[in-house]
Amino acid sequence: MSFDLSRSKLSALFLGVLCLFNIVSMSPTNAAILNEIIPNVPRIPQKSRLLKIDTQGLTSLTHFIDPTQISVDSDSITRFVLVSLSNNNVANTTLVGISCVNQEFKIYGYILQRANNPEWIFSSAPNWQALTNWGSNPILYLLAENYLCAPIEKGFEAIRSTEQILLNLEQW
Repeated sequence: MSFDLSRSKLSALFLGVLCLFNIVSMSPTNAAILNEIIPNVPRIPQKSRLLKIDTQGLTSLTHFIDPTQISVDSDSITRFVLVSLSNNNVANTTLVGISCVNQEFKIYGYILQRANNPEWIFSSAPNWQALTNWGSNPILYLLAENYLCAPIEKGFEAIRSTEQILLNLEQW
């Protein structure tokens, strides 16, 4: 058996794969990301209000969420301010979005500390990345799995109530 893969047949095959990819990427499960809301600039979190997250030994950092800045918007993206504190008391504060439907996250921006004047810095084009329990952001996987997303018949969906999310965070 031999295959005749002329240039025109390869081009047709390539176009077919591209069309299939576009159909998949435009499916209803990705619709929320296509109509994504641009988040507002959050307030600088107050240390006294932060809610500690039980990381279940996943990381050596201590993580906190600002409970006053959790939102689940009409695009089904859960957005929150995450503060990660090292053993040396160095804080990394980020504005994160999680798509429970697609099991992805996006970091919209971070706080740059300049003397006593913290400032939000935003990415011009942040990318969606897969949630994984390994690599550089396993805490986001843990948050999605245990606090922010609810299992449904075919995957996950965002927990719509910020009150329920806060209850989940306080119970763990």
